[in-house]
Amino acid sequence: MSIRESGAPPPRAGLEVRGRTRRGKDCALVDHSGDALAREALELLLADLIAADAFGFRASGDAGGAIRLDRPGFGHVQIGERLYRLIIDRYRARLEKF
Repeated sequence: MSIRESGAPPPRAGLEVRGRTRRGKDCALVDHSGDALAREALELLLADLIAADAFGFRASGDAGGAIRLDRPGFGHVQIGERLYRLIIDRYRARLEKF
């Protein structure tokens, strides 16, 4: 069940760091964790995402063979001693508590 399905309000946005992809498109990483992560840690993570070419158009398939164009990418990242959920939309990524 997601936060929105449970009726709880979405987490408040924290610090946002911005950058540009290797193709020159604006991109951003937003801290939705509520942990007030350091700007330097977020900037390093954004640089890693840009270097990994994580932003932009991505088509993904499911087990049934259908191709979806609107599906965000999900992952996990450790910052300090904590593990966070990383959600990447086309040109915007966000961190949430795991």
